[in-house]
Formats: sequence, C-alpha cells, structure tokens
Amino acid sequence: MELDQLRTFIAIVEHGSFSRAAKALHFSQSTLSFHIRSLETTLGVELLIRGRNGCRPNAAGERLREYATRMLAIHDDAVRSVRHVAEGIEGAVSLAVSTVPGEYILPPVLAAFKHKFPEIRIEMQQSDSYGALSALRSRLCDVAVIGCQPADEDISCESLMEDEIVLVGRPASSVLAPQAQLQQDANALPDLIPTLILRESGSGTQTVVAGFLGTIPGFDNTKLDTMIVGSTESARRCALAGLGWAFVSRLAVQEDINRGDLEMHPLPGLPIRRTFWAAMLPANTSNNPVAHRLFTFIVQFFR
Repeated sequence: MELDQLRTFIAIVEHGSFSRAAKALHFSQSTLSFHIRSLETTLGVELLIRGRNGCRPNAAGERLREYATRMLAIHDDAVRSVRHVAEGIEGAVSLAVSTVPGEYILPPVLAAFKHKFPEIRIEMQQSDSYGALSALRSRLCDVAVIGCQPADEDISCESLMEDEIVLVGRPASSVLAPQAQLQQDANALPDLIPTLILRESGSGTQTVVAGFLGTIPGFDNTKLDTMIVGSTESARRCALAGLGWAFVSRLAVQEDINRGDLEMHPLPGLPIRRTFWAAMLPANTSNNPVAHRLFTFIVQFFR
C-alpha cells in the first residue's frame, strides 16, 4: 500500500464520490480510479460500494479506513517531528548549571524558552561550577551555565550577567568594625566574625572568595573558624540561623537584607563582582541543533 493510495481512499470515503474527492485532491478522476484499483488489487478485496448517488465503504473499507487514518497521521507526525528536530525546535537537551544560576537566574529564562519551544525537553542537572564544567567537558551535558569563565580553547562561552558576592549575617551577630580598623589590622577579622560560612571546593563562589581573602594584607585564614556547606541556600539558611557570616550571591539574600533578617558586613573590598557564563562545545551544536538553540536563547535573553 502506498500513501497516495491511502490518501485517495480516505478522500473518497469522506467526500462520498470520486468526482468530489478528485476536486479536493486536485487529481483527475482517472488517477483516483487507478489508485483505488491498485489498492484493491494489493489487498485482494473490494473496498467501496458504488451507487447512483456516490460511493461508501463496505465492511473491509471501514476497517481499512481506521488503519489508513492512523497510518497517515503517524506519517505526517514523523515528517513534522524529523523536520523540527533538524531545525532545533523539537528534541531533548541536557543543561548543567551551578547553584546560583540553577536556583535564582535560569528558572524565568527556561520558562520563556519552554513557552516558545514547548516540544523541547530540558534536563537540568545542578552542582557547583567545577562539576557543571566537568560534565560539559565529558559530554555529559550539552550546555553549561557557570560562575567562572572556562579556559578551554575548545569551549565556546558567552558572558551573561554580573553578580555580587556579599558577606551577610544576622544583625548584631558580630561587632561591625569600622573599615579603617580592618584595613589596618586584617587579623582582627576572626574576632569580629566568630564563624565564617564558606562554599565547598569547586564552587565558583568559593573560588572567587578565596581569591578575595588572599588579597587582604596580613590575613591568616587559619585563625578563622570556618563551616563548609554545599549550596548557596545552605549558606543562606546557616546565616539566618545565626551560625555565622556567609559569603553568598546578593541574588540569594537581597530579600532577607530588605526585611532586616540579614545585614551585609562592611569588609573592605566588598561586594565581590563576578560574571556568569554560558558554555558549550561547538561539536555539540552540529550533533544537536536543540543545544545550539538553547545556548543562543540563554545568551540573547541577557542582551
């Protein structure tokens, strides 16, 4: 059975005559008659009851109508789906993100993307910047959004937005020394901040914070009581609970600061500014057009 034969058969059944079906399909009646004869020969049965007022399917024709309708629908859906995948508007894409982008930046971006491309499925895996970048390097994801710029020459990356890392704690949970005192004696910091809450190794936030602390003249981090946590939200909640002072993204704590639940420490050099990046391997774009579409959409969202 050929698709044209099935389309002809369905049209004749729906219109009730060869002449009306021929007009709808823009075929000659002789072409339609040839299609039906070939179809009946292939199946070895007659399919239509012909009469003075037109034609209608017999029992075998009714059964074929059921199958033909499904077969044509599957064919049309396959053609549409294959074309959509090639055009990057249908398919699946894997996204690896660090904590702050995954929790505070990307949700509205991905909502807008899904609204525009509802047939694209997104799998988002969240870790720290090192983990997300490692997933990209290992081709375990298609696109990564992270808090550090990849140094790899084979990775394409675009800057998205700037963020500020602030040091926050419960109001009156430490003695807030004047900036001049801290500038003169950096080692006074352990007395002013009993416990410092830091992100785990591999976190983009921790990489930036470690670099910042290393620039403070005379600063000795071995004198600090530190607590290591695995996410921005953990650091925020520890600070809210009064466990100590935490270096976190302003995006995560701005509402807490506005309500007066947290306050920012006036440590010289704060806030620390850093950039979030979208990254992908160019080879992934040729193998997965959907990945290129997501990468481009994320970048353009922040332009």
